[in-house]
Amino acid sequence: MNLRPTSITRALGRTGGRGATRSARRPALFLAVTAAGGILAGVVVGNEPAAQAEPELASVSVAEQLGIPTGAPAEDAVESAVQSLAPLAASRSQRAAEQTAAAEARAAAEQAELDRRAAEEAARKAAAEEAARKAAEEEAARKAAEE
Repeated sequence: MNLRPTSITRALGRTGGRGATRSARRPALFLAVTAAGGILAGVVVGNEPAAQAEPELASVSVAEQLGIPTGAPAEDAVESAVQSLAPLAASRSQRAAEQTAAAEARAAAEQAELDRRAAEEAARKAAAEEAARKAAEEEAARKAAEE
């Protein structure tokens, strides 16, 4: 038996028992180098204080957004709120009325189209019946002329 390594075993790096232990040690070496690099990066970069930002949020109440003064009495606030919301309600009801009118117009147009199609079909049937009646009369006249 030939104990010399073949070209396949040399290409795979399996010469003796040393190749398996080297390949088993490589991941451990990579892990150790990565851990040391992480610790080194933490030491070098970690000494700076964390950035602190104070958010400056402006709090705006609903009353301010509606234009109601904050010091106004409750009755005046309700009245001014109703006055400021009245145009919005009016425009909403106007849009609803416009949408209803548009839907009614669309329904009327669809019904008119259906009526037109029905009238065309009735006219076509009447024309076909008239043509059939004339053909029957001509046939009867022809038979009467032959006898």
